[in-house]
Amino acid sequence: MPTMYDKPVRMLMQDMIPALGISPGGTFTREQAVHWFAENYPKIRQGTVAAHLIRLSTNVPTRLQYSVRSDGSDDHFYKIDSSTFRLYEPGRDPTPISESTPAPEEPPESPSDGTGEFAYEHDLRDFLARNLQLLEPGLTLYTDEGITGVEFPVGGRFIDLLAVDSSGNYVVIELKVSKG
Repeated sequence: MPTMYDKPVRMLMQDMIPALGISPGGTFTREQAVHWFAENYPKIRQGTVAAHLIRLSTNVPTRLQYSVRSDGSDDHFYKIDSSTFRLYEPGRDPTPISESTPAPEEPPESPSDGTGEFAYEHDLRDFLARNLQLLEPGLTLYTDEGITGVEFPVGGRFIDLLAVDSSGNYVVIELKVSKG
């Protein structure tokens, strides 16, 4: 996969750790990471930095949307709160969330009760991410350096689904599940 710089963003994150003086037990914020990338790699977007923080955080369930490597090479951070991280500490921290970690339950392929309704927003999101063509022919899920458009971070918030239409235009899909 082509990159803008010598290394992919996931590897540049490893360079960021000593540059910011992060040591075991020490914390850093999303803003510090974004600032470091803005100074050192200005072509890398803020959303890409935020998405990689999620991908590399061992305790964030949505990291699985970002093609986490099964060899453990993506297990770098532990998310403390919405914008604070520290280094992952094997033995102290829970086992990293991965494809091999048993999931509590798989989201349904489609509503199974025959009503055509989804009980949870994440079930609808996952169903649509796999079936974007139901919304519009040619619509595909956004991807960039292993980061997908599922729960795509933007300005401290998340877009439910970021897609690209057949003309290359971005399509933002926000979901709400409610009885209306």
